[in-house]
Amino acid sequence: MRGRHGLRARTTLVRLGAGLGLGTAWTLLLAACAPPGAESPGFAVYDSAGVTIAHNGREPGDDREWRVSAEPLLTIGVVHGDEPYQLWDVRAAVRLRNGGMVIANAGTRELRYYDGRGRFVASAGREGGGPGEFRALTWLFQYRGDSVIAFDLGSRQLSVFGPNGGFGRTVTLSQPPDEAATVLPRGAALDGALFGVSADPIVPSDPPRVHRPLQRLYRFNAGGGEPVLIGRFPGALRYQGRGTALGLVSFTGRSLYDVRDNWLFVVMTDTFAIQVRSLDGILRRLVRFAWQPIPVTDEHIALERRQQLEEWGDRYARLPPQMMEGKRTLMEVMPFPSSFPAIDTIALGGGGAFWVRRYVPIGSPKTPERWMVFDVTGYFSGAVELPAGLTLLDFGSDYLIGVMRDDLGVESVRLYSIERR
Repeated sequence: MRGRHGLRARTTLVRLGAGLGLGTAWTLLLAACAPPGAESPGFAVYDSAGVTIAHNGREPGDDREWRVSAEPLLTIGVVHGDEPYQLWDVRAAVRLRNGGMVIANAGTRELRYYDGRGRFVASAGREGGGPGEFRALTWLFQYRGDSVIAFDLGSRQLSVFGPNGGFGRTVTLSQPPDEAATVLPRGAALDGALFGVSADPIVPSDPPRVHRPLQRLYRFNAGGGEPVLIGRFPGALRYQGRGTALGLVSFTGRSLYDVRDNWLFVVMTDTFAIQVRSLDGILRRLVRFAWQPIPVTDEHIALERRQQLEEWGDRYARLPPQMMEGKRTLMEVMPFPSSFPAIDTIALGGGGAFWVRRYVPIGSPKTPERWMVFDVTGYFSGAVELPAGLTLLDFGSDYLIGVMRDDLGVESVRLYSIERR
């Protein structure tokens, strides 16, 4: 469920040197820090111990919205037609520099390549466990040049493919010393570096406990060799009880990781603070946005319990009864946070630009996806609302790509132009 929620804005003032009146100092700071030509009330950039902090004090009005073209420039996907144009379980899509597109079509365990006009060019991969094959095609990242790198969750391997779909090589992320948890990829940089994060399993505990483990973020070279620890960041809050009474705590914050070009993004979704780090893990920029937490109510909790039990009932219908009993116990004893996270997810574009989708509370009206648009400086330049039913997959300075699913579940990948109003 997605929706738009008005948040009461506040502005954080920066302490400036003595001798300036507050109004004069604030005006000078905004004039010096605002992106050229931008009207930026409440936007400030300052330095703290070598880290650039960009603070957005309030959300601009509709006069700074971004416009999406009324019709897609390109649509790939049909109900009936040639097999290469029938899509099934699209996991990702990226636009190549030559204007072509690569789609991760997990339903057929393959990557599909199309030219700038949407004509099928080639496919790469197939079902299997060998080089360049997939058991569970999960992620697709842009890589060096017009290459892409895909991750197979079934084999825990990465496969590199060229701009025309030719298989390059297989990469396996080396298991870090003293790391018991599986390390899953989170992105690739222009220099070939790969990044992965530990994924600790949720195991029973007696007595039960609630805790938030630290995840370890690693950098690997292009061959997946010796890992380098970048840092430790808080994972999602979890409840670990007896038997099957265990799982992630609903509405909990978590850490997000993504890589684009030569920047590593780390986001703790509890608060609206986005860390932009160099590839060696050093914090270079912190982007903040004034927001007010949305409280979790008894109505939210009751709805979450009902929906989770219905979902688990379908999932565990053929399993032993104790599985479902453990889930009922979990929903009864699970502690709920007092407020919802600030951020749902983040998407990265070229040149350091990024989009943020705010967390939408359970029970909110179903509305089109709405994304906040930030430039490389951390300046919030407005919001973009996607066409109804479209899920974002990729974006650039003047385009976005998303997947649409109709009432029958038929999928199509669509390319739209975008522009600032």
